[in-house]
Amino acid sequence: MWKFWKRNEATDLTRPSLDKATVWDDANPRASLQSLFELFVHKPIRETIDWYFRKRGRKRSIGLTIRILAILAAGIGVLIPVVSSLIKKDDGMPMIPATWAAVALLIGAGLIWVDRFLGATSGWLRYMSTGLRTAELLDRANLQWLRLQQSWDQTPTDDQATHALHVMRELNAEIHALIREESDQWMEEFRSSLKQLDGMVKARIEASQRAAEQVQRSLDTGLDVSVTNAESATVTLERHGEPPIEREGTSVAFAGLQPGVWRIIVVGKRMESGTLVDGGTETAVLLEAGMVSKMALSLA
Repeated sequence: MWKFWKRNEATDLTRPSLDKATVWDDANPRASLQSLFELFVHKPIRETIDWYFRKRGRKRSIGLTIRILAILAAGIGVLIPVVSSLIKKDDGMPMIPATWAAVALLIGAGLIWVDRFLGATSGWLRYMSTGLRTAELLDRANLQWLRLQQSWDQTPTDDQATHALHVMRELNAEIHALIREESDQWMEEFRSSLKQLDGMVKARIEASQRAAEQVQRSLDTGLDVSVTNAESATVTLERHGEPPIEREGTSVAFAGLQPGVWRIIVVGKRMESGTLVDGGTETAVLLEAGMVSKMALSLA
């Protein structure tokens, strides 16, 4: 474990320190300036380029893997309804339930969100852009430093040395500006992902609460049916798209019904001139959410 963390620490970008710089030699200012250029400009730029180009490979692999899996999941989600309509069991039911299509599509959407939250694909693009811009800065710094050296005699004057230090400071500031810009983009992207994720979670919670309230209202929705002239009766409730609900008795109660229009069908026995005869009736009733309706019916 310690070796793992040490390895990670070694891969972080580091800042040069004057403690490591070559001591200024008044007798050889040209060599001193070259050492400072290597320490504060050339080496940091090379390390930055290497860091971003090395790290982009991992981001690229993770991002591509997640995106490919998301595309496969979405493709499966599209194919499942087609396969379900073409391949059926002996009883006529589809070989693969169509609900699995929704599961596959949800997995695909979830993978996209994982990629966005981890910043894999966007990080790969950021690292690529920053690495290329830093490589451009390295070329410009080398050419600028070469032009400065050509303007010197064997030994640069004090003004030339001061100007060279000023150029180093500007180039070093550009390195930090590139890194800071990439870091700011990452932080803004991370905050945006957290904000969107928080919004999605809140929306899901609100949707779950509304669904729970709807379920509770449906549980509170019911119907009491009494058959006034029946000796025995069977009461059946029917609604389009739902299985029929059947109760035995001359006074029955139905609970947990969905609001809307239901058809009531009653068949049974009634007494006529001292003899039991078959009878029946049917009607429709509109059930309101959260209310228990009462119906009194007679067999005809």
